[in-house]
Amino acid sequence: MVQTVASGDMRGYGDDNETPDRTEAEQGVAVIAELYRRWEEKRRG
Repeated sequence: MVQTVASGDMRGYGDDNETPDRTEAEQGVAVIAELYRRWEEKRRG
C-alpha cells in the first residue's frame, strides 16, 4: 500500500472511508520512482 501525504498528514483524519484510491497510489509510486531515478543518476555520475 502506498499513501501520499502531499496534502498534509492529517488528510483523511476522521474519515472512515477506507476505499483505496488508485490515482493517489499511482502518484505516490511515481514520486518514489523519480527519487530512485535521481539516485541512480547521481551514483553513475
